[in-house]
Amino acid sequence: MKSRALVRSEVKAIISGCESPRDKAIITLASNSGFRASELCSLKLSQVALFKNGNFISIKDVVFQNTKGGKQRAVKLNSDAKKSLKGLVKGMIGRGFGENSPLFVAHKNGNGLIKSITRQRFWQIVKELAGKVLGEQRGISCHSFRKSFATRLYEKTKDILFVQACLGHANVTTTQKYIQSSLGLFNDLDNLGFS
Repeated sequence: MKSRALVRSEVKAIISGCESPRDKAIITLASNSGFRASELCSLKLSQVALFKNGNFISIKDVVFQNTKGGKQRAVKLNSDAKKSLKGLVKGMIGRGFGENSPLFVAHKNGNGLIKSITRQRFWQIVKELAGKVLGEQRGISCHSFRKSFATRLYEKTKDILFVQACLGHANVTTTQKYIQSSLGLFNDLDNLGFS
């Protein structure tokens, strides 16, 4: 089954159901940024946080991320994303993680090797949270947050090209598919006739 967009109350419930700062931050960022799961999992602390002489200063307003096709796009962070990232980053710095560490850490082994969370683990987190707080997992995946972001952004701006740019889509038809499936657009075109 294809992933579906989540309504605002579902996203809020999933975020509220997060038990760790990492999970809360990755879900909040996913639902407020339009990042792909692979992009989220590959983020480094230095991409989202400002450091001076190794000391954490603040969360950046804009994150630059390499995307499909080797392009780079700017992703604006809203206040919810910045707030959840700030808590995560402060906790990581307090535990000795440096600015070149992965943002979403899976584990740190005995040799000091730090591993990023994988897309598969992110998917498991989403499924577990959806089952726990919504009582449903069907059609809910990491991609659901990207579709939800696209839908909310389109509802607010009515600008499909802006949504395309925010998602980093090379072709606007991909963006249209996100919006159409989420909003059910074009379902009633037969009823618009004049006969």
